[in-house]
Amino acid sequence: MDNIVTNADFKGRYSLAISDIGEENFNDFITDEQYDLLLNIIGESLYNTYNAAPTTTAWVNLRDGVTGYTDACGYVRNWRGLKYLLVPYIYSKWVDCNALKQVQNGTVKPKYENSEAASEFGRSDLKYVAWNDFVNRLAECYDYLEAYESTYTDFEDYFKFEKTKGIVTKRSIE
Repeated sequence: MDNIVTNADFKGRYSLAISDIGEENFNDFITDEQYDLLLNIIGESLYNTYNAAPTTTAWVNLRDGVTGYTDACGYVRNWRGLKYLLVPYIYSKWVDCNALKQVQNGTVKPKYENSEAASEFGRSDLKYVAWNDFVNRLAECYDYLEAYESTYTDFEDYFKFEKTKGIVTKRSIE
């Protein structure tokens, strides 16, 4: 499956400085994180179905979003799509993953000339703000999938991210 997000989607509050050297690594990172998240939302069966037929209406609506659908409680809502969900998720994972670097003789924290390294709290704050945004968007995704439960069959059996992955929010560590 092609990446739903690209480096061009990381702008504004989720901007990342990805050099030409790191672009391939970042694209591989997106591919891995996207795969893991989608499996935890819709499961392998639906993932494989959509991967085999990426133009089905159900997949396009989940991926690109839907305006004015009625949720399970009867409220009219908008679903902005998987790109909207994935950007803060990948951002928080990337910030967390890139605090330390692997080198030949171990793990190091990069030190740059004429700059001051961000504190552990500063880096964690960036990560948790993005993560909390992702958690809110994940709830929107759940509402959308629940509204079309007959289309996204058995999604509740697979939508285990919030139940089993131990989501940590900033509030829980203060």
